[in-house]
Amino acid sequence: MHKSMLRINVGGRSARLAEDAVRNRHDNGRLAHFCSLSHNDRLRECDAYFDSTQEYYFERSPIIFEYVIDFYTTGRLHRPMDVCPIRVRYELDYWRIPMHFLARCCRFDDDSGIFKKEDSMFSTSEQAMCIIMRFTSLRIIRILYFIELIACPFKRWLTEGRREVS
Repeated sequence: MHKSMLRINVGGRSARLAEDAVRNRHDNGRLAHFCSLSHNDRLRECDAYFDSTQEYYFERSPIIFEYVIDFYTTGRLHRPMDVCPIRVRYELDYWRIPMHFLARCCRFDDDSGIFKKEDSMFSTSEQAMCIIMRFTSLRIIRILYFIELIACPFKRWLTEGRREVS
């Protein structure tokens, strides 16, 4: 059985997605709509088309799109914790993925009340797990930031030291 694959490139990040999976996951999303279009109509919807790779190009954030790909392949939507929540919302709006698809561990404060009703359905242990996951993500980011602070001056010292010896 031959599956029709959507070849896209978002900000330099190439992806191949099964068109049926995209439509079945969220049929109101931008990608589901894009899958339903003819090639000529797709050319009007995207920012460019690469003949060499047969990819439709979108000038969008490849970092956030990584999570959009995960959503279409796994059904779970998470977000990068080191990206501004407003930027995440902006990108999800572009891809027409509603905020209620965000996993509980990745949600941010929302004054609209969309998440408040759903929050009451989760047990205390599930809520605790989300807090632990959020804390762990922040801890990893801080560790990586600390390593980068140490590594950059050390790399510079090594490079400058080698120039002086030569």
